[in-house]
Amino acid sequence: MKIWNNPFRKILLFSLLLLSFSSAQAEENQKETLLFLPLDNRPVCSSYVAKTMEAAGYKVLLPPDKYLASYNRNGSPDELWKWLVSRAPHADAAVISTDSLIYGGLVASRTHHEPQAVLEQRLQRLETLRDQFPVRLYAFSTLMRTPRASFGAVEPPYYSKIGPAIFRYSELCDSEDLIGLSLKDALTKKLCLPTCLKQICRTGWNAAKKISISTAS
Repeated sequence: MKIWNNPFRKILLFSLLLLSFSSAQAEENQKETLLFLPLDNRPVCSSYVAKTMEAAGYKVLLPPDKYLASYNRNGSPDELWKWLVSRAPHADAAVISTDSLIYGGLVASRTHHEPQAVLEQRLQRLETLRDQFPVRLYAFSTLMRTPRASFGAVEPPYYSKIGPAIFRYSELCDSEDLIGLSLKDALTKKLCLPTCLKQICRTGWNAAKKISISTAS
């Protein structure tokens, strides 16, 4: 090609290529760094989300997989906290699953037996992160579900006995808000509630329920 026979054109082409590379490198250096603490290690909760963030132009850091919950283990809130503290000084923002940070994952948030004091101490870590590091916080949590039945050891022990009653009561409350209840359903709801509450208290549900997340980002 004639372009290669002209030294000035070679220099011009090389300069353009160098400029293009420098611009791309500068853009890479300007990317914000996000710490992402997912709900667990399922791809839909971790790698898929991280790739979406990266596609939006962010540099994403994930904790080691061994600290996250998986199908056969709970995550480690203490190790995840250590990871956050070690990375926070060099990050712009953190996207945090409070279920992972406080309980060790989604299933653990339903089935744990941690003392209330321990849970509150872990919750305070969000305030520590906010106050001691120049990092923006985006924390998210799940709402405990009320399935029709319990299976696969992913619900608290009491649910195998009174889960259907809790589900039925929730269903009636929803119907009452949306369309109203028939006399039969209204009586069922009235009788169902006291029974559920007594059984839940006897099985220690109050000790296992999730605490509210009120920390401001």
